[in-house]
Amino acid sequence: MAKRKKPGAGKAKPDNITAFPGSTAGSEMDFQREKEQMLRLIQEKLSSSDMSSEEMNDFLSGFTGKKMGDIIGEFGGGTQTDLDRAEDILCDLPEDASDAALKKGAKKALAISEDCMGAWLILSQCAKTHEEAAGFLMQGIARGRKLHSKLIASVGGDHGLWSHVEARDFMRLLHELAIVMEESDDIEGAVDTYSEMIRLNPGDNQGVRGDLLHHLIILNRPAETKALLKRFRDCLEFDTNLAYGKVLFEITGAIAKVKDDWSDAFASQQPSNEAGFRKFLGPAFPAVDKAIKAAMNANPYVGLLMGMPGIMETEPPAMLSVGGPDEALQYIHRHGHLWILAYLPFVMLGAYATSGSDKANPTPHQRRELEDIMEVATHPGCTPWWEVILDEIGKD
Repeated sequence: MAKRKKPGAGKAKPDNITAFPGSTAGSEMDFQREKEQMLRLIQEKLSSSDMSSEEMNDFLSGFTGKKMGDIIGEFGGGTQTDLDRAEDILCDLPEDASDAALKKGAKKALAISEDCMGAWLILSQCAKTHEEAAGFLMQGIARGRKLHSKLIASVGGDHGLWSHVEARDFMRLLHELAIVMEESDDIEGAVDTYSEMIRLNPGDNQGVRGDLLHHLIILNRPAETKALLKRFRDCLEFDTNLAYGKVLFEITGAIAKVKDDWSDAFASQQPSNEAGFRKFLGPAFPAVDKAIKAAMNANPYVGLLMGMPGIMETEPPAMLSVGGPDEALQYIHRHGHLWILAYLPFVMLGAYATSGSDKANPTPHQRRELEDIMEVATHPGCTPWWEVILDEIGKD
C-alpha cells in the first residue's frame, strides 16, 4: 500500500482547498472558515425571507463595520440541525490540533451527521495511505451528491456550486480526491475528477484548470487541451499555471512536427537563442514564440527560477502573490518535472528567460520573495534538481 505524504507536502495547493484547523495554511484557513460560516448564515437568512430589493440593500448595508464573529453571533442562534452541530465540532478544533485530535473530532462530528463533508476531508488528510484517503473521500463525496442533489441538478451556464457556500466542502472533497489520484499516478482518474469540478463550477474558483491542462498534455489529448485553453483564454494573461501549460503544449506539439528524429536534429543544430529555435522548429515556431512571450508577461520568474539547481529544496508558501516569484515557485514544484522530461521546453524557456531577464520588474514585496527563494535555491554543492529526476527515471 502506498504511503501518503502529509497534506501540503510536495504538492503545492491553492489556499482554498481546505479551510479546517490543522491544515497547512494555519490562521488563514481559520479566517476562511469563519468567513464561509458568516456567508452561509446570510444566504440562509436571505433565502428564507421575502425582502424587496430596497429591504435587501438595507439588510446588507447593515453589516458595514461589523466583525464576522458578531455577525455569526447575531444570526447563528437559531435552531440547529445535526449537520450544524457536527460542523461546530470542527470549528472548535484548535489551530495546532494534532492528527489524533483532528481524527477524534472528525469521527465525533460524523457520529452526529455523516453529511459533514469537512469531517471526511479531515480523515482523508490524516490518512496514512492513498487507499485509505481515497476511501474516506469517496464516502464523503457519495454523501455530498445526495445532500446537494438539487444544487447539482441546477448547475448550468455561469451558475456553479461554489456560489452556494454550503456546497464548498463537497467541492473540496472532489479536489482532494483528484490530488490523491495524482499521487497514486491515476492521471486519468484525476482528469475525470478535475473535469467534473469544472462542470459543477464553471467559474473554477478552486483554480484547477491549469492542473487539468497539464494532465491532458500528459495523456496526449490535444482536442480536449485546445478546448480547455479556448474556454479559459481570458485567464491566460494572469494565470501562471495555464499560461505555462500552453507553452508546454505548443512546444511538445511542435516537436511532433519535426520531420527527422528531433533529438538528433537538436543535438546537431544545438539552438540556443530565438533565431536558432526559429530555424529548428520551422513553421511551428511562431505559435511557440507567442506562447512563451505571453507566459513571461503573466509571470516572468518561472524560467529564471526553473534553472536554479536547488529550487526544489524550497517550500512554496500558502499565500501567493499573483504573477510573482512565489507563484512561479509553486508552478515549478507542481509541474517542473514535465519540462525536464520533454527537455526542449526546459532549454527554450531557459534561453528566453535569460534574454528577457531585464523585463522582470519586481515590486518590493516580490523582490523579498525572490531573495528568500534564491537564498535556498542557489547554495553551493547542490545537485541540480533536473539531474535527480533524470537519475530516478534511469533507475526505473
